[in-house]
Amino acid sequence: MTSSRASSISKRFQFKKSRSVSSGTCSSDSRDSSICGSQLSIPFSINSSYEADVDEEWKGVITAKLFTTPLENRFLCASCLKVLSYPVSLPKCDHHVCSSCLADLCRGKRVCPADGKRFTRDEAMVDEKLQFDLNNLELVCPYKDSGCIWSGRLQNFKDHYDVCDHVEQLCAFGCNFRGPKRSMDAHLSVDCPQRLVTCEFCKRHVRAEMEIEHLKNCPRFPIACPKACGKRDIAREEIGRHLSEECSMADVPCPYNQIGCTFKGGRPALNDHVEECLKQHIKLLCEGVLNHSSLLSTHETNLTNSMQVIAEHENKLSAISDKLGAEMIWKVDEWENKMAQAVSGKKIAIHSPPFYTARHQYKLSLSLLPNGDNKAKGEFVSLYVRVCTGDYDSLLKWPFSHGLDLILVDQSQDPRAKTDFIYNLRPNPCKENLPFLGRPTSRANPAFGPQRFVSHALLNSRDYVRDDVVFIKVCVNSEM
Repeated sequence: MTSSRASSISKRFQFKKSRSVSSGTCSSDSRDSSICGSQLSIPFSINSSYEADVDEEWKGVITAKLFTTPLENRFLCASCLKVLSYPVSLPKCDHHVCSSCLADLCRGKRVCPADGKRFTRDEAMVDEKLQFDLNNLELVCPYKDSGCIWSGRLQNFKDHYDVCDHVEQLCAFGCNFRGPKRSMDAHLSVDCPQRLVTCEFCKRHVRAEMEIEHLKNCPRFPIACPKACGKRDIAREEIGRHLSEECSMADVPCPYNQIGCTFKGGRPALNDHVEECLKQHIKLLCEGVLNHSSLLSTHETNLTNSMQVIAEHENKLSAISDKLGAEMIWKVDEWENKMAQAVSGKKIAIHSPPFYTARHQYKLSLSLLPNGDNKAKGEFVSLYVRVCTGDYDSLLKWPFSHGLDLILVDQSQDPRAKTDFIYNLRPNPCKENLPFLGRPTSRANPAFGPQRFVSHALLNSRDYVRDDVVFIKVCVNSEM
């Protein structure tokens, strides 16, 4: 712990007035008046984990044998049997426990570990007098055998522990090395296999134990030309460029290899080959142009045929769509929850994703009110349709006039028993209905459709609801 952090913690835990464990106070004359204002550190709350110090390591090294005089039993915790840390006096007996041990006892049976006498948290009291006596006891450093000559009072031990060069520490890099603080800097900078080192070639940071493995694959590690051209110190990642552009010993293909020349050799031989075989290369070039011209003509013919086939398929698909009409199936899951929300008024309507009646046609969406709308509320399911702004509205005939079959799907597992509920919706494209059926001027037109789509009684009479799911199908009659 750094000195600044130690100072911060020391200020945080300066002694205030004595108090009971239940956060009440005891009178100033219930303790020796000479204790008040001492440097005792006794922060404690029974309702939270003990927070006397965020760094408890220094307490763990204090043992009875470190004290210069034999330690009396009253300075030992009745629970953990170690030197008391912020002692708390138990009622009805003369025993003491660490305040951190008291928290464990209060979570259990709340009895004294030495004599079994019961107590309550309100009866346990911080013993400032005992802590004062303990703080003034003399002890030596736990690392005396390692060469530390410090000795002093317990109340000053933490300050010494924070700066003692003989204190053993674990390596901060996680290599499991443990050694005295005075040698840790050398370990971290020179010996630790987990320390970061910088590759002198690629400047990347790698762990020391992985440095050799890194050099085997380092892209900037210098190596000699594999063709033994005499050039050394080529970065590993540049070997390919060296062989293809510089190396005098590498086999290089003829620049006319794409039109059929099969020559491959060193750069001096390649230069001679290009000069000597000029006529052969011109001949290959002419043959290549003729071949490519023939291939281009073939590809052009195939492309024309493919476009004709695609056009025929598009016509067939359009005819099938016009004949059969479009279809959309909407899966409404968690039906029971949605019905409950509708009944309570939290969410009375749910909306489907938008869909097109056919390719490049009208864009619609559905709104479903499980508990009904207006006069149908409580007895029917209401289902409405909206004409939405679509991508192809400028190409369509308005107002919208296609017939719609709104279908509640029977999910019976027996195909012979299936009985879908079908509502035939036939829009009337009259002047009064233009706000509903005309070309949208905003995101969507007002909704229209059956306020009494299906009764709750009919909905629950068959397998229209199965596995908490309802399916709504919309079939579009494009001939209307």
